[in-house]
Amino acid sequence: EEISAIEPTGWPSVLNGVAQMLAAASRPSSNGSPRDRTARLRRDRILAHIAQNLHDPELRPGTIAKALGMSLRVAERCFQQTGSESLAATILAMRLDRSRIALQDPALAHLSICELAYRCGFNDAAHFSRVFRRRFGTTPTAVRES
Repeated sequence: EEISAIEPTGWPSVLNGVAQMLAAASRPSSNGSPRDRTARLRRDRILAHIAQNLHDPELRPGTIAKALGMSLRVAERCFQQTGSESLAATILAMRLDRSRIALQDPALAHLSICELAYRCGFNDAAHFSRVFRRRFGTTPTAVRES
């Protein structure tokens, strides 16, 4: 299915599926200890929650932990135990990935770059541009024009 055929309301489901696939692919081949399995399961729940709520600019590690009924420390620790980047870095990376896809989507060409950034959970256009350039080595405008 082409990306441009996905309706805006379908993005949370698509990204949830992608998050689950990435989580499954990043699991070690051995089952590990029960503690490691628990951390991976929590991490998978967190990734699914992030994918479903990425558009919310208030989505932060603390709000995720609260929504999932765990402490912030437990949420952060499950990312450390699985060798992942921090929870905050994961949120930012997922937002940047979603924004890059949106910038390349012809169906969203009528929206400004700022509007796309806001839809991806950023609430500051300058910050979005800085972190986008740092991550991808190019500007949002250049990605849109390519």
